[in-house]
Amino acid sequence: MSWGDTDVVDDQTRAPSMTDGVVMLRPLATNDAPAWLAGEDEEQRRWFEAPRPSQLHDVRRFIAECQTSWRMMGSLRHWGIWSLEPDVLVGGVELRSLESDEVNLSYPVFPGQRRRGFALRAAQLALEYARTSLSAQAVVIKMLAETKPRATSLSPLGLTTSAMHRLTAAPRSTSLS
Repeated sequence: MSWGDTDVVDDQTRAPSMTDGVVMLRPLATNDAPAWLAGEDEEQRRWFEAPRPSQLHDVRRFIAECQTSWRMMGSLRHWGIWSLEPDVLVGGVELRSLESDEVNLSYPVFPGQRRRGFALRAAQLALEYARTSLSAQAVVIKMLAETKPRATSLSPLGLTTSAMHRLTAAPRSTSLS
């Protein structure tokens, strides 16, 4: 895993880009809004309990909120997940600081890109950031009962259905101890 240079958030604030050579995480920019919106589907809305399909102005507002959190060093860290071959937005990953040393991890992967390992790779990068930059010691993933089977895709990270994992050791190539 390598930490990239930084991307500019809202033309003012630097935020980290990260890559493992297959995917890159970088903060979303306003011009990513149409691609993000195109990636939304019914399954994703159900996972995140969205009341209705998003509209472009909703996505732009979300990106602006993410940029503000980066700029203010707020509790939210959100990156777009980019496949490097080809260079395309495939989803997003988010960390939200919770109590003391915990973070909440969430991630949507767009239709057509699911079950290709992007969620696992993005989670590995985001969790390493959480451990090293946010001093996180635990990660929480909240999910609906019917989406729990997809949690098995993160089992190489050592996460269990209890949705809590201590981040006490350095990450190995496919798991956190």
